[in-house]
Amino acid sequence: MSDYDPILQDLERESLAGRQRVRELLIAENRLDVLAEYDKKMREVDLGIAGAQGAWHALSPAQHRVLTMAANPSGKFYRTSRTRYDYHGEPHAVADVCGVPTMRNLIARELMACDGGAFDPEKKVAITERGRFVLKHGPV
Repeated sequence: MSDYDPILQDLERESLAGRQRVRELLIAENRLDVLAEYDKKMREVDLGIAGAQGAWHALSPAQHRVLTMAANPSGKFYRTSRTRYDYHGEPHAVADVCGVPTMRNLIARELMACDGGAFDPEKKVAITERGRFVLKHGPV
């Protein structure tokens, strides 16, 4: 239990008690197969994997493509016009990858971050740690 706000501590205690009641019910019903699945799901929730899967499924196919391309550490996205982004990286550069709205949506979800400096922050965009986590655990 953490030493943060008492209300949050109470909510965490209630959540843990609820989980324990579910576990006891499943044990009483001799549903050990369901208990194992429940424990696995709760572990995924605790680790953020369930959230990453939800974030992945909320993305459009264009956003999937951009996030997948962004995982290459040698590549970067550059805004080449007022409305479009290109990708520059290994093994080659790809022109006209996505539009500004697609990239802004990924930035709003904290999957990508502006890296263009003070005068034009959206000029260059890079993947965030959260974006890497979603990419690792999201696709099922």
